[in-house]
Amino acid sequence: MTTKQQVTLTDRFLKSSKCKPQAKAYEHMEGDGFGFRIQPGGAKSFILFKRFPGSTNPVRRTIGHYPAMSLAQAREKAGQWRELIAKGIDPAIEEKRLVSAAIAAEKAKQAATFGAAFAVYERRKLAKLRTGKTIAAELRRECAAWFDLPLADIDRRMVKNLILAIADRPDSRRPTQGQGCAAQAHQTFAFIRAFFNWICDNVDDYGVENSPCLKLKPIALIGRRVTGRRVLSDVEIGALWRACEALGHPNGNFVKLLLLSAVRRSEAACMQWREVDLKDGVWIIDAERMKGGEAHLVSLVPDLRELIDSLPPRGKGGDYVFSNSGGLLPIQGFNTIKQRLDKLMKADLAAQGVGFEPFRLHDVRRSVRTQLSKLRISGEVCEAILAHAKPGLNKVYNLHEYQDEKAEALTLWHAKLRAILTPEPGPDNVVPWPTRQACA
Repeated sequence: MTTKQQVTLTDRFLKSSKCKPQAKAYEHMEGDGFGFRIQPGGAKSFILFKRFPGSTNPVRRTIGHYPAMSLAQAREKAGQWRELIAKGIDPAIEEKRLVSAAIAAEKAKQAATFGAAFAVYERRKLAKLRTGKTIAAELRRECAAWFDLPLADIDRRMVKNLILAIADRPDSRRPTQGQGCAAQAHQTFAFIRAFFNWICDNVDDYGVENSPCLKLKPIALIGRRVTGRRVLSDVEIGALWRACEALGHPNGNFVKLLLLSAVRRSEAACMQWREVDLKDGVWIIDAERMKGGEAHLVSLVPDLRELIDSLPPRGKGGDYVFSNSGGLLPIQGFNTIKQRLDKLMKADLAAQGVGFEPFRLHDVRRSVRTQLSKLRISGEVCEAILAHAKPGLNKVYNLHEYQDEKAEALTLWHAKLRAILTPEPGPDNVVPWPTRQACA
């Protein structure tokens, strides 16, 4: 049996002695069906006494238990229930629907991990980019700790901490400069920002509307990006060439090609025999392999032709010129190649009394460009050799490819390189011209 009492509920009333366990159930009704119920055993709960959709008579339903639910929370929930009843919706059914939706959303959140989304990004986006494999490898390495995390859990703080950790990491390639891996941090941030921009563009698939990189400024975090300025001296170029000869094929010849042609590392490493036309004396790099998206022609002037002719013939397994798998795959492991070169160069330079200064393979390209300028090759031809995009209106109106000029410039550079490798006799080997006194 239940005893009902009309009362205005307050927090003080709920805590009062009248709310202690009684011999029978008590209901303190406030009005419009909302009330407070005390069971004989002392359990206390908020209730709503209404005719719910689908029911012919008013029934009592528990809103929540006291004190886990406060009076204010109970009144708010009772109001929500009344609104649903007025619309003909049963609150119990609606709550089950909301719980199911929340569970489904949580499952979707767990399923939308960084790793799962990255696999799609790699297939749909990176696979179409010339440098896609490099970007994918770098993100897998630097963001390995994120792959099992839901995308929604990766916030700005996590991105910031990762970038700062990369920037503070010692750079083994430049241990004397003390700048850490700032350049690597800039590059990784750019890759992460591009990935999350793609995620936000596909918000319907992943539910992430704002990138965690949105308000992060790499300049404020790690400073301005420092452009590489390392240029190899003539002595270093000579030591590098001799190290390449000692290294042999394919790795040594691969670096020789960088010195002779000034192409990018990836363009040389992925060189294929089908791109080489020995009859016409040209090497045409496919547009999809070029950074600018346009095919690049390299004239096989005598020194380049000599290098190509010295290479092992095309294998039966694949078409890659520089390969450790019979041409099936291009050479990889550039860090290992560079370490072996460094070791050989250190010994060579030490024998000449010259110290070794760390450099990157990309610095070889910059060194060739500098040598071309020293030979007074025009800027347009130099940039054409490097396959740099033409600036401004030149890319619209200047469609000249400079094929003959590039061939002439590379020939001059190769002559300079031969002079570096086999210098003319110095003053110690020159017979002095007799003086006037000696002739007297």
